[in-house]
Amino acid sequence: MQMAGNIYWWFSTHFCKAKDAIDKYEKENKNDLTSILKQKNITVVDIGAGPGTFCLALLDTLYQTQRTENKDIDFILVEPNELFHPIARKLITSFSEKISIKSNIEIIKGFFPEKTCLEQVLNVLKNKNVDFMIFSLCNLLNWLNVIQMIRSCREFIDEIINKINPYYSVILSVETNNIKLYFKLMFFYYIINKLTSDNYCLMPQRFNAIGWNFSGSRYYISELDDHSFDIFYYFAYTGIDSLISKISSPDTLKVAFYKARMALRREFPCDDVEIKLFEENLDDNIDFCSKEIKKGYQFCNKPVAYRAPKNDKDDRPKIMDNIYDAIVGASFLDIIGRKIDNNFLDICHGNRLNRKVKTEFTYEYFWYAWYFKFYRSALKYAKNKRFTHFMKLDIKSFYTNISQNLLFKKIYERLPNKNKKLICLVNSLIRRDFPELSKGKGLPQGPLTSGFLANLYLDDFDRYMVKLSDNGYRRYVDDMMIFTKEEQYLKNIKNQADNFLKKKLGLELKEDKTQCGKIEELESVANDKDMDSFDKHLKKILRSLYCLDRKTYDKYVEDPGKFLELYSHCLKELNIIINVNWLHRKLYYEHNRLKSIYHRVIGRYFSIKFPIPAEDNSDIERWKQDFISKNPKIMNEIEKLRKQLVTELECLYEQYGLLDKTQCDENTKKKIRAKYRFYTFRAGILHNPDVINIIKCLIDHPWLYNINVLRAYHELVSDMIIKLKQTKSNYLKYALIWALGEIKDSSAVNILQEILFDNNSSHILKLMCSQSLLKINCRYNIDYNRLLKEIDIQYKSGQSKILKNLILLLPDSIIEDVINKYDFNIFNEYDQRLLNAAISWVKENKGDFMKQLDILPEYFNPDDYPEIEAEPEVIPFS
Repeated sequence: MQMAGNIYWWFSTHFCKAKDAIDKYEKENKNDLTSILKQKNITVVDIGAGPGTFCLALLDTLYQTQRTENKDIDFILVEPNELFHPIARKLITSFSEKISIKSNIEIIKGFFPEKTCLEQVLNVLKNKNVDFMIFSLCNLLNWLNVIQMIRSCREFIDEIINKINPYYSVILSVETNNIKLYFKLMFFYYIINKLTSDNYCLMPQRFNAIGWNFSGSRYYISELDDHSFDIFYYFAYTGIDSLISKISSPDTLKVAFYKARMALRREFPCDDVEIKLFEENLDDNIDFCSKEIKKGYQFCNKPVAYRAPKNDKDDRPKIMDNIYDAIVGASFLDIIGRKIDNNFLDICHGNRLNRKVKTEFTYEYFWYAWYFKFYRSALKYAKNKRFTHFMKLDIKSFYTNISQNLLFKKIYERLPNKNKKLICLVNSLIRRDFPELSKGKGLPQGPLTSGFLANLYLDDFDRYMVKLSDNGYRRYVDDMMIFTKEEQYLKNIKNQADNFLKKKLGLELKEDKTQCGKIEELESVANDKDMDSFDKHLKKILRSLYCLDRKTYDKYVEDPGKFLELYSHCLKELNIIINVNWLHRKLYYEHNRLKSIYHRVIGRYFSIKFPIPAEDNSDIERWKQDFISKNPKIMNEIEKLRKQLVTELECLYEQYGLLDKTQCDENTKKKIRAKYRFYTFRAGILHNPDVINIIKCLIDHPWLYNINVLRAYHELVSDMIIKLKQTKSNYLKYALIWALGEIKDSSAVNILQEILFDNNSSHILKLMCSQSLLKINCRYNIDYNRLLKEIDIQYKSGQSKILKNLILLLPDSIIEDVINKYDFNIFNEYDQRLLNAAISWVKENKGDFMKQLDILPEYFNPDDYPEIEAEPEVIPFS
């Protein structure tokens, strides 16, 4: 009688409420990760199941929305009243069969949230492959102690997350219309969200809803005629991501792509074609990447390796990440790395993760780019603390001697849950097969994640050193500064530091790099008023050029691609070289912050009067003359800086030469190398033919200059071609090939073809040559017979990175022949997607592939972008 009355009296009420709650959840959660309807494998834990009301409501929703195909649902019902068990089983089984859903039913007799009941549920779950889980907690708070329930749920969720590892979980509740229950519900979900955010998820939950019945709902309509019932009720839900689900979220991966794109270009060399091909089908590729992470992502085990010169004696092994690894790495840093990085000590300055999530810069730009500013900060701190002496320590071959087992252990200990797929992902990130590394040792430089992992490896050492030095310790990657008030303490600190490194981390100090002295000796390294002044004036000029007037800005909006190309050429006529994609960023975002007060501040320096925008290339000379006549003040300032560049570089070269014969301490050498790179980088922005002789002297020594300077001097093309034929340095060849592509001079086509089609050329040389040929856009001036032969060679060698570039060099008239000849399914799906994108581009004859502008989202902050572009800056300071 009790059971019959319960079903007759309450079933329809609870059924409608459950369906409405599911509908409401679905309307607000439609993506592949969170939508219930889009899941193939679902596990339902229905607490206080009765006759299976919630489970039946879910099945009915799937049926009504025609989402029943290929569904596999495990129903776990917790119901203390055994009389309901056979009815629930029969109803769910019958309904599942009728709508062709494969279901499995387990019914547990137990009282929630008693420990024995929860243990039974966990034992059932342990034997299942749980991907998407729903916890139905309906009509429980009315008769349960909320504190007891929260305490039990905390332990229960902890077990679920750590032992069952669901990919995603939804907790869903429905309660009757009672104000006390409403506040109980709010409190319960607040605690659950805080618990999951603090302990399991390293970023906040995406949603949490507390709501009430809505007009037009099934329950509302069904109860309108019966005034004995209250037609209102409360519902709530929250989603609990696993860490792997957060990393694989399309939204997270989309932001990660923008960071990966910027980071890959900040390294040199870079496969820019791969980035653009990925971006060509961005949303589709992001979805694919998301699915691969869900299945269990493995980082590339044999990445492209090369060596970069550190100075005139040493070089460092590096690898070039592919776009997929860079994106997954960026997502890993956003979801897991940021929380760990927040716990690093403030004395750690190098490669600190950006506190902003929605930005293109993974690391804080300030520290990522300028090592000598670390000196400035450290010196200021030392003076404030009245330290009088310093010691500089350097770790010997730091990256190549990192223990992979120890690094893995350090990450593992900091993971709040041990999802198997996440562990495999981290393991593959750390243990990569790299020819320059000993087995079980080494962290390759180049990947986006390496800076963060290096800091993590030294975190315990940092804490030890802070105590040992009485807070007189500062570190930038593997360079350490120790400050004391008494010189005699330094030797003891060094010995103990070396001891710790050897015993705890398997590292050792580099004896010949240890330096000691008085604080005053650091002044020359930390401060340089000339450099500061130069940068200050250059940034004012650039900022003014980015702040377009309304008429010019409207021209940009009308056709960004055309305008940017013309404006870039116009600025070049003023001897100002700015990369088109960087110019795109500055114009796109700068306009968002053009406030009247900002204009007034700019006006104090330069009030630019923009000429009527150029309509085509023939109009550039008119624009140039108009600009010069209307803006004498800024032209005078540009000329001053151009002359200063020549003076500074000539003085450096006359006094220090190539630093190979100069007798000076290591700090001074570092500062001189930094000044060389500083001024050559800016000579790549402010073109001045008078610096060409200095560049020619430096060109064989890429550690002394920034390669951006090469792309600014068309006058050097013939010299670069000769140097390309003569040099034995592969790294210098990469730089010269890159610069020839940036200059887009057709006279370089022959030498680039010769290197590309030479069987003795390395993988990276062929990659760089094919990329530069694409930049020059010489598809119709290339030797097609040799190109087709090279395609055959690269296809048989399985070198998809080069193959995609070669395909893009083909004319559309012969692309079909290539498609018909080769089966591209032999490549993995990652490579297939990029190859197919290249084939589609050629087939559709879309034009100059490398001219595509970067996709820019609206939500980036213009303040994130410095005035000076963040393009390849090789070896910021060494």
